[in-house]
Amino acid sequence: MYTYSYYSILRISIYPTWQVRPSPNSPSIALNGTAQEVYTQLLKINPDYDEDWHITTTPERETEYPVSSSSSSSRLLLDTRAVKHDIKCRGFLDATEYGTFDGVKTLRKMATGSSKPRLGAGKCEKVACSYKSKISWCNDGKKTKTLPSYNNIADAAIVIYDLCSGPSYRVQGQLGHNDHWRVIVEYADC
Repeated sequence: MYTYSYYSILRISIYPTWQVRPSPNSPSIALNGTAQEVYTQLLKINPDYDEDWHITTTPERETEYPVSSSSSSSRLLLDTRAVKHDIKCRGFLDATEYGTFDGVKTLRKMATGSSKPRLGAGKCEKVACSYKSKISWCNDGKKTKTLPSYNNIADAAIVIYDLCSGPSYRVQGQLGHNDHWRVIVEYADC
């Protein structure tokens, strides 16, 4: 299992630049901010964004997401994947369930366009932040990393929720991948 020091990466989050297409036939444009901020900008540019990309209203509750519906299914999902993962459920401040799900929902909406998460070596990005909950992803590797989709980050946030949620609808934790990237869910004043 790949091990990393959380403190080897500065806890400074930068905002991503998203290469997005406001509509299926438009060229890509660069927008900056969290998923929620970029989604709001896209709706100002194209009020029919959801309809144009065939985005249906996504659920706000984790049990309705296709990734998993319980901690045991998340654990099974982690154990059966070719890329092994390391889950840590302590060391952060508690995020809210609602804010975490809002971040996941918006990341999934943003995954429909052409943008892919890309991050330089040794950096972290705050990709979603709402309702006192931040979802970040970090590249612990020595080279720039590009993920296939923002769904990868959303899936990791759901697994963190499944395995690390506590009482009172709170969650904190990080999911590390042995190919040197991780996702963190924690409190933030958004």
